[in-house]
Amino acid sequence: MSETTQRTWLIWLKRISIGIAAIVLSSLLAIVGILYWYEDEIKQYAVSQLNAHLKVKVSVADIDLTIWDQFPSTSLRFTDVLIPDYTSENQQDTLLFAKNLYLNFNFWDMVSGKYEVNEIAIKGAYAHIKTTADGINNFDIWNTDTTVVSDGKFSFNIRELKSNDFTIRYAHEPSLQFYSFHSDALTFSGNFNEENYLMGAQGDVFIHSFHSSGITWLTNKQSTLDAKINIHSALKKYEIEKALLTVEKINFDAQGYYSGHSDSALLDMHVKGSNIDLASAFSVFPVDYLSQLERYNAKGEVIFDAHIYGDLNSNEQLHVTADFGVEKGSITEKEVNVTLTDVHVSGSFDNHNKDGLGELNLKAFSAKLDVGTVQGNLLLTNFNAPIIQGNSTGQVSLKKLHQFLNSSSIADLAGQVAYNIGFKGAMINEVFDLQKADGTIEFTEGKIALPSSPVVYSKLSGMLQLKNNDALVKQVTGLAADSDFKLDGVVKNLIPYIFKPQQSLTIEADLRADHIYLDHLLISAPSSGGTASTTQEPFVLPEYLNLNLKAQIKELTYGKLITQNLQGVIVLQNRHLTAKNISFLANKGKYTCSTELEQLKDAQLLWTLQLNAQQINIKSIFQELDNFGQDFLTDQHINGTGNMNLHVLAILDKNLNLIPSSILAQADIALQNGSLQNQSSLIDIATYLDGLVVVNKVIDTKMLKEKLKNVQFAELSNTIHIAKSVITIPKMTIQSNVMDLSIGGTHSFDDMVDYHFNFRLREILVKNKNQEEFGPIKDDGLGKKLFLRMYGHLDNPQYELDKEERKIEFKENLAQEKQTVKSILKEELGLFKKDTSLKGYTAPEKAKPTFEVEWEDLPKPAATTSSSGTTKTSTDKDNGLNKFMKKLGAEEPKKTPVKLEIDN
Repeated sequence: MSETTQRTWLIWLKRISIGIAAIVLSSLLAIVGILYWYEDEIKQYAVSQLNAHLKVKVSVADIDLTIWDQFPSTSLRFTDVLIPDYTSENQQDTLLFAKNLYLNFNFWDMVSGKYEVNEIAIKGAYAHIKTTADGINNFDIWNTDTTVVSDGKFSFNIRELKSNDFTIRYAHEPSLQFYSFHSDALTFSGNFNEENYLMGAQGDVFIHSFHSSGITWLTNKQSTLDAKINIHSALKKYEIEKALLTVEKINFDAQGYYSGHSDSALLDMHVKGSNIDLASAFSVFPVDYLSQLERYNAKGEVIFDAHIYGDLNSNEQLHVTADFGVEKGSITEKEVNVTLTDVHVSGSFDNHNKDGLGELNLKAFSAKLDVGTVQGNLLLTNFNAPIIQGNSTGQVSLKKLHQFLNSSSIADLAGQVAYNIGFKGAMINEVFDLQKADGTIEFTEGKIALPSSPVVYSKLSGMLQLKNNDALVKQVTGLAADSDFKLDGVVKNLIPYIFKPQQSLTIEADLRADHIYLDHLLISAPSSGGTASTTQEPFVLPEYLNLNLKAQIKELTYGKLITQNLQGVIVLQNRHLTAKNISFLANKGKYTCSTELEQLKDAQLLWTLQLNAQQINIKSIFQELDNFGQDFLTDQHINGTGNMNLHVLAILDKNLNLIPSSILAQADIALQNGSLQNQSSLIDIATYLDGLVVVNKVIDTKMLKEKLKNVQFAELSNTIHIAKSVITIPKMTIQSNVMDLSIGGTHSFDDMVDYHFNFRLREILVKNKNQEEFGPIKDDGLGKKLFLRMYGHLDNPQYELDKEERKIEFKENLAQEKQTVKSILKEELGLFKKDTSLKGYTAPEKAKPTFEVEWEDLPKPAATTSSSGTTKTSTDKDNGLNKFMKKLGAEEPKKTPVKLEIDN
């Protein structure tokens, strides 16, 4: 093409472009002019027609005529449209709000003066449609008064209704129906002005919630709709010719009809589904009571055939029935990946059965779990408060079953079980609560651990025969921690105790055991994470466990304490543990006792004990009880055989430690053939006496120390008291191979002591350099007494001569002597006849002394002169009145004291 030709084409192209632009601009100006010219008239017609046909006043922020928003249609655009809920108080609630509402019509019809609306479009809208409990609806706002006259210029001939970003809430209070939907794009098409026409409905619907009769059937589910509905306006009947509803990839084919009248609104629909994936079916089950299914992955095929019918205007809910089945299914627990395979189910559903409560009936189900099988049936009734009952038989691994159920009510479960049971329970707060069961359960190599107890039960074998909530226990054997047991009896309320919190368990049984490790059963609970806690958890008696056990235990140990042939009755009720008439052998003797342990509110425990011990080995009991937590008198020091009656009342802290200040105790003790070896306090007596110069003149302290290293006695008895953290030992006399020792005093729990000793010295310990000359030394039975006091802390005790104790005993002896004199006077002279406390007097036989003790370095007695001029020493005695006055307790003339204090 030549350059001249190209230039010519460019000139014509410019001219054409300018022409087209001019035409378009002229058209736009014409359209704007026409819109401007007709806008007021169209708005006037539209508002007047709307006011004539609506019962409520509509609020509109602005109305304008536009060709652009709904092109190619011309639109009358209403901005911020608000239609109030006329049923609410002062019309404060909203029936409909739309950011934009469009009435669309043809442009050329508008130019010709015919304003026929053929489309309605809504954007950014919200509608709250409801029917109150009284049957009043808030959407009856269209005026059907036939006297309303139209001049024919403005009319409605709707063929399409479309919405974008539209949220609808629907509430039908009489039937408890509450729905909430949202659609980004939903279109209804048809010749809406015709009396009979076919309407199409296509679009997407997001189901926020679908709540019916107290049950939330669907929540947050995406769905699509494609339907064709025959509309019969005069009959107010709508026949669903074809409807395909897809919910979460599940396809439902629907057919049926809806017929609405002033007194009824009948719905009758059939919905079918086939080849539905089981996983998808799980996602649309009612979430209120099947939310636990979210923990599982499912596969398989579901067949579904439902019938929905009822009167929407009645107070009754729609009636829904369905038959369904599952084939080739599998269900896998997501967390531990345990699968139930070969799942087969056939069942039915009815939301309004004869009781009006609804039911889900699994008529038959079967499945495999690992190498085990389960089968049975299940019936769920009352969708508001679901009750579940059924029957099941099977042989399964308890470990696999626990993993599949993944229940927090059991910490660990293992073993093999064969069962045939019927059961009943309820869904409470989305957790299945098994309330009772009947049938038999046989288990081997079982194991169970509960979160509320640190004790693990293992190697369980035996049979449970279930009746309601109780179980008959037949030859159930196993280990509790490492303690073996065999039980025969009744366990009451077993099922609720395992599956429901705060339920009581009562065990009435014969308990036999070869070996019980009591301290292992009393360990504190683990931390919430299931591992041992770095801080000791408090021990508490089980709040919901009651026991009545007749026990026969061959051997029971607690720490180092070993008991044998234990028999008795153990009762635990209301956190009060009682052991009655318990007998056992220990420490080479026999015990009988009763004890109680009661839980207090502050996690402390009140403990009482009544114990009788016969012929027990003292050294053994000190060894097994770790010397009672002290080292003053240990199993290395003491030996012998004893009897004891012990009464104790004390408070234990939350870790089973005795609170010392709370102990009240009384122990009646009688020891035979006993000995004390290398007891430091006795040896310290000899050490102390060795440091006294005057005593060295009289006592062979070295020999005394050797003798005190092994003190043997035939019998010892006393009653010891404990109160306010102090042990009180009343005065007692120990007749030993070394000396006749009187001892008494106090010993506090912080090892502060105050002991008082006095004793008569045996002749072998008295120094007498003339012993060979005068013959053997013999004790006259009275001897001389030495009074000592040991006090202070045991780590560094102090010793001193005990003047106060000597005075006390002197007064006691003087009082006894007075009694003796009175007895003599009563017997010989007939005095004090009315004093029944006086007994006959028998003069003691006195051995004639065979020696005299030479008191070296002591001052000679002073001489005195009598009235007759004769000289007497102070040792001369009057055999008459002075002897009688002495018996009455009269004092002799005072003598010059010496440092060593020895009394008759």
